[in-house]
Amino acid sequence: MKKILVVLMALVLCLAALVACDNGKQPEVTYDAASAASYVFNLYKDNTTKNEDFEVTATVQVGGVAYDVEWTASEGATVTKKDDKAYTVDIDEKSSTGYEFTLTATVKAGDGTTAQKTIRFNVPKYEVLSFEQYMAAAEGDNVVVEGIVVAINAKSAGNSRNHLFLADANVVGGYYSYQMDADPLEAGVKVGMTVSVAGPVAPYSGMQEIKGGVFKIVDETIKEYAPVDITEKVAAGESLKNYVGLPVTIKGVEIAGQELGGTSEYLKFKLGEVTSYIRTYVTDFPTTLKAEDKTTIDEAHAAKYGYKANVTGILVLYNSNPYLIPMTTDCFEYLEKVEKTPEQKVQEELDALTIPTFISKDTTLELPLAGTNYADVKYAWTVDKEGYTVDAEGKIALTVSSTPVELKFTVTATCGDKTATKEITVKVALAKMSIKEALELADGAEVVVVGIVTEINTAWSDQYKNISVTITDGTGTLYLYRLATNVQVGDVVTVTGTMATYKEARQMAAGCTAVVEKISTSAEATAAEDGTEVILKGTVTEINTAWSEQYGNITVTITDAAGTFYLYRLSTNVAVGDEVVVMGKVGSYKGAKQLAQGGTAIIVKAAAEGDETPETPAEPETPDTPATPVTGNVVDMGSFALSDGTADTAYAERTNNQGWTAVNSALISGKDYNGADTKAITLNGKNTAPGKLTSAKLTGGIKKLSFKYGFPFGDTQVKLTINIKQGDNVVATKTLERTDMTQSTVYEFTWTLDTPVEGEFTIEIVNECLSDSTKNKDRLSIWDLTWENK
Repeated sequence: MKKILVVLMALVLCLAALVACDNGKQPEVTYDAASAASYVFNLYKDNTTKNEDFEVTATVQVGGVAYDVEWTASEGATVTKKDDKAYTVDIDEKSSTGYEFTLTATVKAGDGTTAQKTIRFNVPKYEVLSFEQYMAAAEGDNVVVEGIVVAINAKSAGNSRNHLFLADANVVGGYYSYQMDADPLEAGVKVGMTVSVAGPVAPYSGMQEIKGGVFKIVDETIKEYAPVDITEKVAAGESLKNYVGLPVTIKGVEIAGQELGGTSEYLKFKLGEVTSYIRTYVTDFPTTLKAEDKTTIDEAHAAKYGYKANVTGILVLYNSNPYLIPMTTDCFEYLEKVEKTPEQKVQEELDALTIPTFISKDTTLELPLAGTNYADVKYAWTVDKEGYTVDAEGKIALTVSSTPVELKFTVTATCGDKTATKEITVKVALAKMSIKEALELADGAEVVVVGIVTEINTAWSDQYKNISVTITDGTGTLYLYRLATNVQVGDVVTVTGTMATYKEARQMAAGCTAVVEKISTSAEATAAEDGTEVILKGTVTEINTAWSEQYGNITVTITDAAGTFYLYRLSTNVAVGDEVVVMGKVGSYKGAKQLAQGGTAIIVKAAAEGDETPETPAEPETPDTPATPVTGNVVDMGSFALSDGTADTAYAERTNNQGWTAVNSALISGKDYNGADTKAITLNGKNTAPGKLTSAKLTGGIKKLSFKYGFPFGDTQVKLTINIKQGDNVVATKTLERTDMTQSTVYEFTWTLDTPVEGEFTIEIVNECLSDSTKNKDRLSIWDLTWENK
């Protein structure tokens, strides 16, 4: 297949060349020297600290157009053209004072136009600091340090960033060189070597760091560095900032619970009143561990709950609180088991007990009848509403219906003669219904429907910042008045709201919310289990009318980029060439997957007259996953919701339909102060699970960022770090810290960047856990998040 495509492409190119010769014309080229100069600037602006000679490019391509680049330097550097591809920049890397110099790039276009950009570089003073001098250095100071490599993070080994952890050879002190451009492994760095690192000091979260440093091997001799015992300092609550980046040991800890999933991956341990953890997040693993080692470490920890142990790892601080990165699979040295009283067992188990708190589909909830870590702790369950009973096996059937239900579960834990109780609230969502069923309900009825957006009325947008939308599901159409969620024609949406009547026309009342559903590929539908509800989008390539006369419907084959899928007895009339969105359940017939009888199709784009049926590829290749499209400069908070369109107060990881990801975050709605139906992502400030909101890759640059924020709960202070990043590099950052806020009050944040960022970027918002609490704290809701392109 590929060979045929190559031959066809070659023929097309030959024909194109003949046509070009026939016409005697060359294709027109549009030059933009200014954009090319900006591109060159962005290539180097994030790596401007240099401690050795380096190279810069002599040519770039922007938008498929080539430009030459000529470089000149100010005093302190010499630029020499190496060849047609690069210039060499010679610097005084061992300057006793340190200095700055500039490079000027002159970009030359084929039409004779030029543009220039100047970049300021820094050569740090070459004076190896003592550990005490390094710790006393201020933010932004350029420093040079030397140390023994005790651990390495490298992108070539699967890490997300390049880091070096160093131990000072003269005193007990550690260096953490963070987010370096060069890969240490590729440069030949090994654990035990002595290296120097030069770069700017960048304190973060209680740690003294060097960010974006440049390393050089000083001595290739391999030296051992034994872990430092910090047990007494941890128990006494003393500062551990001098030990950041060092291998350390904490002795006599007690193995506690686990918090696995997402970006947490915590294996907890306690020393007296201090709780800490080893983090087994594989992209943080040093090069001495492999990804598969995570399972070994996690399982051993789970099996030794309640044991005494000695724990060893690389020390890191988060909000000045310590945690460890494992260096080997035996990071825990397990000792004897700690005997607990019945009262202690009961309390520990209840503290750790969780069950699902939101049910969005018919479910049989299986509740534990005994403790996870102490089997002699037994549970008894009751529910506060009639008709709901937990059976002897701990099972309870929960069914979604036309009325939302809130249940209060009470669990009584017993161990010996000791008992204690805990209450957990579980919400059961509304059931989905057809639009036809929704239209038959009275005004004020709450409904959840699924349909495809067929029309958008923006008449209300300017006045109310929202839109009115028409959706259909094949059983009818429904008008959504002043929808609070941004959608597009062709989106399949789950809508939650209240039925109403306006001038005798039925509609959903203002403030309804929509969640844009994921469209599956034909390959995903083929792999799904029977009964799975799917949404497919493709082109009708074949129609089998054998059932039409008998049943009044048809069997259809649709094609998408991943292949084909068979729709059995479709309830909607379509034509070959129609682009359709189809909703239904997966079924099987004689081992072949298909959409079960009764699937609904909505025509997104009708076939044009004369359209030919597209050829079905015999062996379709799986295409590269495209970047998540982001439309408009506003975050769709509503699409962080659950599949039934409701909010979710559980702190978890969630992704919206634009590719934004929120971790350790809830979705809060129904707060009077921000609008009764406004949904707001809420970042937790718990120091062991800080909330973070990260965008997909955005384009067009950024010059201004805004959002509204407030406390939905009784918190009193908050600190956020807002970063603009390009790749792994933070190119602009802002801190929002407030201790004067009151609950249920709207505040506004606006940040106009001092220097607008060009090109592609991402937005990152991190809760810095100002209260430094191990419980849910500093919980800040954010909504109406928008930005302006450069």
